Amino acid sequence: MLVCATVIVVVTTAVAIAIGTDHDAASREYVPAEADEATVLFDLYDNQSSRELQRSYRLTLGEGSARLAIYSYDLLLVDETIDLPDDVWQRTLDAANDFRGTLSTPRDGCADADGTELTVLNRRGVRLVNVFVDGCTQGELPDISSVVEEVSLLLDVEGQLAAADYNAAVEATG
Repeated sequence: MLVCATVIVVVTTAVAIAIGTDHDAASREYVPAEADEATVLFDLYDNQSSRELQRSYRLTLGEGSARLAIYSYDLLLVDETIDLPDDVWQRTLDAANDFRGTLSTPRDGCADADGTELTVLNRRGVRLVNVFVDGCTQGELPDISSVVEEVSLLLDVEGQLAAADYNAAVEATG
């Protein structure tokens, strides 16, 4: 349930913030987050309206671990954590920090595409990077999903999405 509450806050925040940076952080000199004090979040917001088909997910990455949470609306379908090798973590964090200052895409309001969001938090929870990409937007888009490609392979995100069973999760929660 904690994952679902966090996702609701992130979705609300994504709607409220149009430029993708924390106003307080933007006014100070930017110092990239160090490996031992950062968290990288990557969210995919699925546009499916059917609870049985909808599969959104969040990757939560930090020094030494990577967590995948797949959910359908408020129901957690998959929750897996793996050890994250130091070199993979450092490459991922470096790639995420490179998106500092990248503007989020405008929300076009269509219902035909998924959205993705990349966030880097420091140890105090201040957003150092925050970029939302609306799949409805045309033209050249920031490729924020490239940041988590290596981790996605380690967690087999595509396989886990395909195997996530909504009906089994409903039965398990009673």
